[in-house]
Amino acid sequence: MCVCLFLNGIELPKRQGNCRTKKCGGSSLSEDAATALIKLLCEGTPTGKKDAATAIFNLSIYQGNKPRAVKAGIIALLIQFLKDAGGGIVDEVVAIMEILASHHEGRVAIGQAKSIHILVEVIRTGSPRNRENAAAVLWPLCTEDPLQLKLAKEHGAEAALQELSENGTDRAKIKAGSILELLQRMEGLKIPLKPTTFAWRLIKDTIPTKGNLRRRQFLWGGGMEQRKIAWVGWKEVCQPKDKGGLGIKDLKTFNSALLAKWCWDLFHKQEEPWAKILISKYGGWRALEEGIRGSQDSIWWRELLSSQQQQQNEVVKTERNWKVGGGEKFRFWEDPWTHNAIPLMDKYPRLYRISDQQKQIIMNMGNNTNDGWEWKLSWRMALFDSEIQMADNFLGELSQQ
Repeated sequence: MCVCLFLNGIELPKRQGNCRTKKCGGSSLSEDAATALIKLLCEGTPTGKKDAATAIFNLSIYQGNKPRAVKAGIIALLIQFLKDAGGGIVDEVVAIMEILASHHEGRVAIGQAKSIHILVEVIRTGSPRNRENAAAVLWPLCTEDPLQLKLAKEHGAEAALQELSENGTDRAKIKAGSILELLQRMEGLKIPLKPTTFAWRLIKDTIPTKGNLRRRQFLWGGGMEQRKIAWVGWKEVCQPKDKGGLGIKDLKTFNSALLAKWCWDLFHKQEEPWAKILISKYGGWRALEEGIRGSQDSIWWRELLSSQQQQQNEVVKTERNWKVGGGEKFRFWEDPWTHNAIPLMDKYPRLYRISDQQKQIIMNMGNNTNDGWEWKLSWRMALFDSEIQMADNFLGELSQQ
């Protein structure tokens, strides 16, 4: 059942029974309610507009409501408010845009609305809070689409962001610095802004294959129009000299190693600009570990995911050791952080099923006391007598970590 709201004399629709939206862990925004709120935002009194903007902001916090607000046409209206100086609700408008920019459909709609120059102007002339929020909107746009990054540069974002990185709020300084790093990287590396799938595949697949072919032809004396007998297999040729090979580098293996190095650095160099982009857009190393894929993934990310499935990467997975440190990165139940490198969920499946903390990181599973670290475990139900011994073994293992 959707809640019935009254704002400035307009009743937002109430539905009984089958609602066209699903609950999202909080208030659900129906299509009719979104339309009514947008109408109030357009036609209401100043007080009504503020009430509508506040309601949209609060409802948009819930992930499921963001695409509904976007589909209702909210983005174009928000951009128009910014063009017209907001009608007294600029603060609310920029805050709503920041919330919607955290969803893929919101970012696409904001980009299609040709809003980059407006956001740059807010960063240049807005209030401290609005400058911060505008930078927070610009950041995911630029990380997801290089064309938006190019447009930001063309509209003078660099100077505005430089000033913001020096005089803005703490959060604004971080956002501005991150976007400036992207702009500098784009300028320094001269990377094409709209690489095609074909171009990437040409680099990744064709060049190593043709490179190996040319070297084989050179080694055995073949040419473009003739092929001579390869007396030794290419794998043996590429072996190190101390193992009977010639020490020639196999380009396909080298390319796979390069992708594996990207995966490794994604975990160990999370403060690098490129790593921040992958963490912001895809979830970083955790998403790689879990093999999370999406229909909108970039080719770069898909290749990193594929490298995780290659046989060479299994060596990295099996031979590495987990160093817990402060426990802010690893999941208590699901990661192999214990001495025997077996996830606790696999070793104690019954306890895992009744745990209230299945997705928690180690740091949140206890706290430091005068006597040292104390685990704080929570269960959905009391343990049966047959499970007491299992729980004792479990606690004993934890005490040894």
